[in-house]
Amino acid sequence: MEENGHDVVSDNYIRYTDKLVKQEGKWLIKEREQHFVITKKQDL
Repeated sequence: MEENGHDVVSDNYIRYTDKLVKQEGKWLIKEREQHFVITKKQDL
């Protein structure tokens, strides 16, 4: 990624909250919420 003429790396820390359902013996994600905990950017 580039910002203001500089190469930048971005780290995102995300917490997921899933609601699961069991179908035909397999657990599947029925709903997913994502919560961005930290977004960190730094120059390369």
